[in-house]
Amino acid sequence: MKLNQLALAAVAVFGASQAFAAAPTQYLTGASASSTNVMKAARNLCANNGGTFSLYKVDTNTNKLGNVFTGQCSTGFTGATAYTTVAMNVAGGSGTAVLNTAANTSTATQFLAPVASCSAITGTETLAASNFGAFTLYVCPSASGQGKVPDSTDTDNQFSDGGFLDVEGNLFPASVIDPTKYNGATDFKLAGFSQAFGVAVNSTLYNALQTAQIASGLIANSTCSSDTTIKYTAACQPTVSKAQIGSLINADKANFAKTAGGKVLVGGTTDTTPIVYCERPQTSGTQQGAQLYFLNYGAAGNIAGGVESIINNGAQYPKTPTATTPFTALINSGSSDVKNCLNLQTAGNGGAGTTGYRFGMLSLENNPIGGSDTYRFVKLDGTAIAQGSSSTDSNTDTAISGLYDYVFETAAFCPAGTCPAFVSAILNNTSIALPVGSSTAGLFLGNGVESHYSRGAAGVPNSAAPYLTRF
Repeated sequence: MKLNQLALAAVAVFGASQAFAAAPTQYLTGASASSTNVMKAARNLCANNGGTFSLYKVDTNTNKLGNVFTGQCSTGFTGATAYTTVAMNVAGGSGTAVLNTAANTSTATQFLAPVASCSAITGTETLAASNFGAFTLYVCPSASGQGKVPDSTDTDNQFSDGGFLDVEGNLFPASVIDPTKYNGATDFKLAGFSQAFGVAVNSTLYNALQTAQIASGLIANSTCSSDTTIKYTAACQPTVSKAQIGSLINADKANFAKTAGGKVLVGGTTDTTPIVYCERPQTSGTQQGAQLYFLNYGAAGNIAGGVESIINNGAQYPKTPTATTPFTALINSGSSDVKNCLNLQTAGNGGAGTTGYRFGMLSLENNPIGGSDTYRFVKLDGTAIAQGSSSTDSNTDTAISGLYDYVFETAAFCPAGTCPAFVSAILNNTSIALPVGSSTAGLFLGNGVESHYSRGAAGVPNSAAPYLTRF
């Protein structure tokens, strides 16, 4: 989309170099998967309150937010001037919504403070097919190069006020989130929207799967691989199975999936290409959701990490795949890091090189079509969730209709049962924050508004329950 030239309106209103000091700020940690959706909701709440919205991030990549970013509204998100700024740090994932609050840590979290040295970017803004509407994007300099702070004087270290999680906190291992630090009955609330997840693969694996499945007849159109206008559409997408992914991400080091190489996914008998799992840490709700979905933790009695999938970046598997150990798992802090892992086509970060296969789980708000990302989503058990045709694809059709069930309802963490004001604004104004039919890719409204299917019911999160008609 084209960015509005708002003539630095937010700077004029707040004095950008003192923005955090001059106006109330909400500090949120938690899920990276839904972060674009949360920022879009912030923009919509701001516009509904008659304000102009500015988004601050730490690099010039307009395809993704990264892990640390800040939104600012000239009039405030919740009326009057209350909470004109919402700063988010989603490095580490969902669990940090709980872990980074004052009740759980003595170490404050780094957030990005809008400062005078942040500069507006004009031009085409893609930002994960977010369809934000009018806003101004600012990029703030980062001396560290890690994208967390502009420089030593511009950081804003604070305790988190809470945030959003892909699955509720009591599904995390007790070793990750201490259950004595929250009340599972009152502190986690359904955010009112559901999020679809999918299996994403690097271009090397996508092409290999597609070629093999065209040859076998599983993909009917033989031009899918050569016709770039249809190559990534739902009709041409290759498939992987729940059984294949579960076998790769479980903790069994000696099973066929870990030792076979590429043929476990691509088929045949000769493909020994190394496979890299671009994994999230145990603090990630995306990771907990993957373990619930692919490893059936709920039915197996392994909720809260009773049995863990592959973890710890080389502790169980070598960091660099070899001919005799062709599988490895690499930990990636946030969704942006998973995308970087999947996009990488050269040697490094696992050593898979240009011919290596990579896969990982991402929410479907991460639409790679139309941007610089080279990874793509594949079908799961033959069902597509990504439409694969446009940067504005909803990526929700099959989930809304109940044909696709790798879906979880986003939960909000409200310390001691009281939600942060900005979180409450989203929960209490869902139709404004994320209007029907205009939600960011991969997200849709629950409670029977856009879909009758859900895992939780009556406002109670239950990510371990089956995906059924409940409304």
